[in-house]
Amino acid sequence: IDNQEWLDLRNAQADVATHQGVALPAALPAVVDLENADTIQAFDDQTGPDNPAGEIDSAANLAAIVTNKDLSGGETLSVAIKLINERPSAWSSFIKHEFTVDFGSEDNARFFFNTDGEIRISASRTGGSATTQNTEWSSLVAANSPYNFTQADYFALTTGFVIKQTAPETTVPYTLNNWIIRAKADSIPGVNGGKGSVLRFSSEFTDGHTNIFFDQVDGTFTSTIEERRSTGIFVRPTPTFTTITPLTSGS
Repeated sequence: IDNQEWLDLRNAQADVATHQGVALPAALPAVVDLENADTIQAFDDQTGPDNPAGEIDSAANLAAIVTNKDLSGGETLSVAIKLINERPSAWSSFIKHEFTVDFGSEDNARFFFNTDGEIRISASRTGGSATTQNTEWSSLVAANSPYNFTQADYFALTTGFVIKQTAPETTVPYTLNNWIIRAKADSIPGVNGGKGSVLRFSSEFTDGHTNIFFDQVDGTFTSTIEERRSTGIFVRPTPTFTTITPLTSGS
């Protein structure tokens, strides 16, 4: 092993700890102590002045890194809007926003979620008539936005749609209105434990409330899709977001 390999080991531990936002149990040596001709030791339980300056207790540090593998320091993450889909016309039955998120490879998808990446799904309703029906829909989607699709959700994916969030209206007589979010992987080759590279989401809005006089939702209904992505120590590439079924396709 040469000094550069030892320096790489030291820097890898430092980078991961910084990304996780945690302190390592064994202090890392300064870079200056890992130059050519410096003495290094991997595992040394001795303490005191005789300890080599280049010592790295990798066993303790790597154990801490594994324990904190699902953590991420907030300063390393960025949130960006990737899709906005709107319906400006009235509807009274069912609308949905279906979209895909293409990572290009399962490794890219794994890296995205393992660095605390998320796909965030929100909805809103604005404008339109001053009706209780509109008010209830505005309140329902506001109270349940955003839904955050996380690392745990990614590694639980199958190739069939699975409900990830159900948000029913609780106010009588609108209890048949609901917002459901489903997710699946288009295929799962399973490379290195991945759960697919192309993910598909369906954000569905069902208006089951009926009224013999007037029953529609108007104003502008909006679906907003965001990504939370690691952009600090470990910069992950942004996936491609594509709308498959727009809100305007329903009625």
